[in-house]
Order: sequence, then structure tokens, then C-alpha cells
Amino acid sequence: GTVITVTATASAAVTGDQTVDIAVSGTGITGTDYSLSPATITILNGVITGTATFTILDDVDVEGTETATLTISNPSAGITLGATTMQDITITDNDVVANPTVELSVSANTG
Repeated sequence: GTVITVTATASAAVTGDQTVDIAVSGTGITGTDYSLSPATITILNGVITGTATFTILDDVDVEGTETATLTISNPSAGITLGATTMQDITITDNDVVANPTVELSVSANTG
């Protein structure tokens, strides 16, 4: 599957390890469409960013385009949420409908 790095960025280096939770919601999204690791992003002491990995899982289901909305929440005591707490990821389905083929035949004509 496609791997996307999700980054939480602080406006300045943090004091002490700081965390935010990350959740996935969206249109047509199920737990079999992706994996997210970890579900909590940690920004280490003295650093401004922390990351998680969002992996789109391939399946054989014909689902059409889906939108995953990633949202950060629940900041630890040393940080506050900024203006951008949500981002959308568009997942374009790579599966196609395999339409059955139809053929015509007739029985032998005796008459």
C-alpha cells in the first residue's frame, strides 16, 4: 500500500516530550482501508515535529474514491492545538468492476 507520513509540527521546540492523539474518520472509510501507527504522535523534548505513518491498504473491493480525515486532539499539558487540526487524504480506488461477458448460442434446428 501507499505510505504517507503524517507530521504534527509545533511552533517552537517543545519542553519535555509532548503528545497529541490522532484519529481517522471520513467518507466510506473502514478499518480495513488503512493502518495508522502510532495513534499518538510524540514530539520529543527540544524538537518541533513528531510523526505517524498512515498506510493505505490495498484490497479487491470496488469502493470508489474515499476520503480519510485525520484529526489531532488531546494535546498534552505542554502544548495547545493550533488552527489546523484536520487534514484530508483522498484514496482513489485501483479496483475495477469485472463485468461478466455474455455470449449467444442456439440449439440445432431440426425441422
